[in-house]
Amino acid sequence: METLKLESRPARANQQITVVIMEGELVVSSAASFESYLGEIIKQKEPKIVLNMEKVFDISGRGFGSLLTVLRETRNRDGDLKIVNVSAEIFEIFRILNFQDLFQMLKNEEVAVKAFDPSDRNFYNPPFKGVNVKSEGNLKR
Repeated sequence: METLKLESRPARANQQITVVIMEGELVVSSAASFESYLGEIIKQKEPKIVLNMEKVFDISGRGFGSLLTVLRETRNRDGDLKIVNVSAEIFEIFRILNFQDLFQMLKNEEVAVKAFDPSDRNFYNPPFKGVNVKSEGNLKR
């Protein structure tokens, strides 16, 4: 049984950015396929990835390990990864694990695409309301 469905496409506002839509749960049974799928995208020079987690309802410890692996590999290739549309429940898990400062979590794809542009000096991403954290995230509530 497939626990995580993955689909990718170029970002609407910038074809150099890949949006990965995730649906389901990132757990032991789906972690290896997640890493493999993202590994193909990471092979690009300076990969820019937006993970849309709007339809993710669970992440296990192994799933968080996969997220860390993908983040490390992306940054090792001079790229970056942004996470968007995270539910309050999933964000709480990030916070409990103290991972909210490792990942840039943003409200939506449009905001994430702007965050990749270093010339946009007017970019401001307020923190997730209702949670006392330092992370750069205005998350879906």
